[in-house]
Amino acid sequence: MRYRRSVWTPTPTELKDLVGRYRSDELMALFEATQGKDSLMVRVNESPRALAEFKPVARDTFMAGRSLLRFNRDSSGKVVGLDYTNPLLRKVKFTRQN
Repeated sequence: MRYRRSVWTPTPTELKDLVGRYRSDELMALFEATQGKDSLMVRVNESPRALAEFKPVARDTFMAGRSLLRFNRDSSGKVVGLDYTNPLLRKVKFTRQN
């Protein structure tokens, strides 16, 4: 069986659904995701300079370098959080803040 990478280009509405603030009590960190043209721009701990562009790689999954964001939805389809992975951390849970 051959692996085929899926191509997903989110619509502006799909990106807007992911925009928000996400908090990890484990890392004591806050991610703020804003909408880019075809990507998500993520700021860490409200830093004015630390802004990373996360590009879509699959539905609800975005990458910047070797960092990965995978958004989680509840049974109704509402985004409730995300998992963050990088070379040192694996699937750290972030919960969406209101």
